[in-house]
Amino acid sequence: MLLDATFWVFVAFVIFIAMVFRRASRTLLQALDKRAADIKNDIENARKLLEDAQKLKAEQEQRAEQAVRQAAEIEASGEETARRIREQAVQELRTVIDRREAQVMNRIALAEKAAVREVRNQVVDLAVATTRQMLRDRTPKADEPDPEVETAIQSLAVNLH
Repeated sequence: MLLDATFWVFVAFVIFIAMVFRRASRTLLQALDKRAADIKNDIENARKLLEDAQKLKAEQEQRAEQAVRQAAEIEASGEETARRIREQAVQELRTVIDRREAQVMNRIALAEKAAVREVRNQVVDLAVATTRQMLRDRTPKADEPDPEVETAIQSLAVNLH
């Protein structure tokens, strides 16, 4: 059996396959190791990208929350400003109304004084005219009125006005 040629062909074939497998396995293992390293790098890159994306997401959420807070602050500030402006307008309106009311009351007082003065002047004029007529009726008839009486009536009119 050891001398049989088939046996030695079989041994040579096994040695050949072992050598081919050994060389091929190194190349195959190197290719597999390279592929594993590439996959590992891809996974690491994907993990880094995921972390970056999560950081960006957290930053954007924080910015959104900050924008909501700022919007609420702006709204509150706007409401406060509107309230202050409304109060100021009401106060200014009250001031204007009070001022106009004072002007109207002053005009009424002036008109009242003018009316009283006018009535008093008319009463004085009427009293002077009545006195003059009564004196003319009681004095003897003359063409010209007495200058002393006329002077007295004029001074009475001046003193009553």
